[in-house]
Amino acid sequence: MRTYRRMGSPKDKLLTAAGCDPKWEVELFTAALKDTQVCLERRAKSLSWPDAERAKFAVTIALRAGDAAPLEPYIDCAPADLVAQSTTCGAYNYRKSEDLERLAAALKKFPDILRSPNWREFPAQPNDPRGYRWELHTDSERWKPCGMAGSALVSLREDPPGEFRIAGFAVSCLEDL
Repeated sequence: MRTYRRMGSPKDKLLTAAGCDPKWEVELFTAALKDTQVCLERRAKSLSWPDAERAKFAVTIALRAGDAAPLEPYIDCAPADLVAQSTTCGAYNYRKSEDLERLAAALKKFPDILRSPNWREFPAQPNDPRGYRWELHTDSERWKPCGMAGSALVSLREDPPGEFRIAGFAVSCLEDL
C-alpha cells in the first residue's frame, strides 16, 4: 500500500475502463485493515457469549425483532459476508455493524424468513481460518439472496473456547428479497 501511494496512486487503464478506482479501493482496504487491527487489540475485552445456546437464542430473538443493536458488541473482527456476491470494483466489501442492521431490517420486513430458524453445527476443523461453529439457516422460500437458496444468515465462531461471537452475516443482495 505504501509503495502504491508513493508511486502517486497510478491509474490502471483496464481497471479504469471497468469503472474501478484503485485509489479509492486502496483507501477502503487500508481503513479496513486499521479497523481490524484496533479490533484485534481490544478483542480480549470485547463481549462474547459463554455458550452456544445463549448466543443462538440472542441472535434469533434480535433478528426476529428486526433490531441488531443488541448484537453489535458481539460482532467479531472483520466479519464475513456469508453470501459473498459483492466482489466487484466499487463494492464495499469490508463489513461493519451497520451491515448487520441492514440484515435485521430485511428480516423484520419479511418475518416469515425466520419462522423456522435452523441452527447447524460444524465441528471445528484444524487450520480453518473461518472457525465457524454454528450457522443460522432457514427453510423459507423467500430467503434467496442473489438467487442462492440455502445461504446462511449468521455464523458464530468459538474462539477461544467458551467465547462465542458473530463471525459473519448475510449482506449481499438483501434488496432482492
